[in-house]
Amino acid sequence: MDSGTLIPFPSRRRRSAMRHLGELLLAMLLLAVALLPQRVRGAEGESAPRSKKAPATATMPAPEKKKGFSLFGAFERKETRRATPVTPAPTQTRTTRRMLPSGEMVTVSPGSATAGHASAKRSRTSTSHPASTSAPSSDASAQHRRSAAPAPEKKRAASTATASAAEKPEPAGASAATAASSVDELRIAVYGDSMANGLGWALEQVTARRAGVRVINRGKSSSGLARPDFYDWPASFRGFLATDKPDVAVIFLGLNDNQTIWNDGKFTFNFGTTGWEELYAQRVRDMIAIARAHNVRLIWVGLPQVNPPVYSKKVVLMNGIFSQATGSTGSGFIPTWDFSAPAGAYTAYLPDDSGTMKLARTSDGSHFTMRGNYMLGRYVLQQLDRLVPELASRASATAAAK
Repeated sequence: MDSGTLIPFPSRRRRSAMRHLGELLLAMLLLAVALLPQRVRGAEGESAPRSKKAPATATMPAPEKKKGFSLFGAFERKETRRATPVTPAPTQTRTTRRMLPSGEMVTVSPGSATAGHASAKRSRTSTSHPASTSAPSSDASAQHRRSAAPAPEKKRAASTATASAAEKPEPAGASAATAASSVDELRIAVYGDSMANGLGWALEQVTARRAGVRVINRGKSSSGLARPDFYDWPASFRGFLATDKPDVAVIFLGLNDNQTIWNDGKFTFNFGTTGWEELYAQRVRDMIAIARAHNVRLIWVGLPQVNPPVYSKKVVLMNGIFSQATGSTGSGFIPTWDFSAPAGAYTAYLPDDSGTMKLARTSDGSHFTMRGNYMLGRYVLQQLDRLVPELASRASATAAAK
């Protein structure tokens, strides 16, 4: 063929026939390869006869059939894996050396008769002599229980001692002394505004070492007698006296009353007017009358000097009403004007016991600091000792007991 001659390219139909023929040949080849191991294995089985005593070997489970796929359809083929023999682990034989009655030393294995005799002898020995690490016997348990038995006796002895102590009569004067101490308790209750809160705390501190003295603090901030719409002191005072049952009622209020007074559901009189003074004085007398109705001794504490001086003039007016109302009814009045201003004018510093000046007033010019309240409490207690003889006697009894 000349180099210039062109080879005709097969047609589409011929190419398709050739492709199908190739696929058919490939499928037959695969089928032959799949069936060949079965024939070889069958021939080997027929030529090799089985022995009567085959070695104890374990084989892998039979192979599973898996489906294959070809271009001409599905067919089945088998995959086999060579069986791997499993050799059992060798049994370890334990041997021991024993001496026979004849004096001969022999090696004994577990399967021999001598070994059986030795094991039986060992079992008999273990039966006749129990191990020391075994559980305690019933006799030992009983002995343990008997040793623990006296514990309940101790409990019963303790309970008997408690009962005998409870049945033991008290001293003749013990109950009487207890009853007398509860009856003889002197109760001092402090009522008023925020100034009363500080005074009540201070009286608790300065009377802490006095036997039989109790202080009750009932201060209500921002309250007073001019605004019963905000806080009705006469009604509250009546309820407090019934609940607290004090022997002495100390009233300390007025800083919030420099305003128009409230009456009959409306504001009526401005501060400082004649109507204001009359109505305010009547409310002070009402407070005193409530205390007398409950058989409680009333002590009114006057207001201290305040800053600015304009407000101090209002304080002077209210202190005059307090002093006049208490004097006319036989109640006590404790002025604090000179205490708060030893030099005659307002000062924020007061002397302590050593004469050193200490800050006693807050920046608002009205209230006392904690130190100032303590100073005020000591001063008021001195005045109460003068006005209430029972209170002074408690101080004398406490000093005598020391």
